[in-house]
Amino acid sequence: MSRRLWHECSTCTTENDLKVFVREKNVCTHRTEELTSDVSITYKCSEYRKYLQCRYQLKAKQLDVFESELHDHSQRQENNRLKSPIRTAVREMTHTGLTQGQIRKAVPVLHPNLTIDTKIKNVVQYTRQQTRTQIISVDDLQLWCKERINCPPPGQLHQVFVPFYEVKDIDNIFVCITTRQLLSTTKYSSVLAIDCTYKVTWNNLPILIFGTSDYKRHFHPIGLCLVSSDEGASTYKTLFQGVPTWASNINQ
Repeated sequence: MSRRLWHECSTCTTENDLKVFVREKNVCTHRTEELTSDVSITYKCSEYRKYLQCRYQLKAKQLDVFESELHDHSQRQENNRLKSPIRTAVREMTHTGLTQGQIRKAVPVLHPNLTIDTKIKNVVQYTRQQTRTQIISVDDLQLWCKERINCPPPGQLHQVFVPFYEVKDIDNIFVCITTRQLLSTTKYSSVLAIDCTYKVTWNNLPILIFGTSDYKRHFHPIGLCLVSSDEGASTYKTLFQGVPTWASNINQ
């Protein structure tokens, strides 16, 4: 590679002026060299990962600034990430509370000319993690569930209890909450209906509401589940397998 050519582009009067100048040049720190009498800081394009051909660099020696090459953003590096317009749309829809399935259906409508790949799930999960408040204490949640694991006596129909729970960390949570009265509804129906909502959440975690309907199509809730993700097949498997067991304990 040819030797770099540097030319002086500015002489700043204060450290603050130097910081402002460097910021305006869209660069990030590349390396710092301790010289005999001062420090030399070399900067490179802050988007060097996107544009590999960009060789622009800036060098600051005390308050003197030197440049080498020009910004070259003519050819963007290909990668497996979603295109920027799609990522932005996915983030916005995630913030509004749409589920991953709804987002996957909406994206081709909003951007019909852009190729859709399987990265939508990653963007949705990352966006939720960025905006999700951390649980005060996973141990506290485990303790709360443990204290309510036993089914209340027959006379306490509306006492909340937790027939099943699994709490490992913020990304691995399944807590079923119900009452004897609600679970007794299973005696009159063999059909289970499940819906997920982000309108009512706890700690920004989605809530699965499960129940049944009568011959007039009126919905009758059986319970709800606090989960980490509404898209995992394991979540529904746990729920489908658990309901008959939980119901049998109070419908004997």
